[in-house]
Amino acid sequence: RRRVVAAPVASSKDRDDSESTADDPAGTAYEPPENMPEGTIAFRYNKFQHNARVACFMLPCMGILMAYGGKTTSSTVVAGAMVTYMLDFYGWKEGTLISVWVTVICAMATLFLASMHLYSVSIYNIALVYNMLAFCASCGLWGTLQFTSLQRQHPRTVLLCERLLFALMPATP
Repeated sequence: RRRVVAAPVASSKDRDDSESTADDPAGTAYEPPENMPEGTIAFRYNKFQHNARVACFMLPCMGILMAYGGKTTSSTVVAGAMVTYMLDFYGWKEGTLISVWVTVICAMATLFLASMHLYSVSIYNIALVYNMLAFCASCGLWGTLQFTSLQRQHPRTVLLCERLLFALMPATP
């Protein structure tokens, strides 16, 4: 069984004076701890590195879902985004994460209810609805990956969310 260890980003105080900044001008070099058991996975927590790629994939899809879901889905997402923003502004990290997932689940429910009429048209529309709901789940996973505090406290969960996100959206990295 593998063990996952999260390590902080090395600050400029932690680096030796003899180390040249010309080799690593951004200060992103990372050396894993030396006393780690065999088979341990070490990663440096930082911002999610693939935000631009994921956003390029998600924004057009999000627009299509908002147009398909109508006023109910749009108002649910806007209200959830406002609550999430307020909780983030006040610094309530756990509440913000819960708010992200409650918004995603409510958006999934409104999309499912808006697509009930499709089942009587064709059985193949079940795949369409499934894809819409999978996309909503990937939005929640992407929102979860934005929390650096979650990366520090639960590194295994972050790795799982990242793998699930890339499995749901194969067009990204």
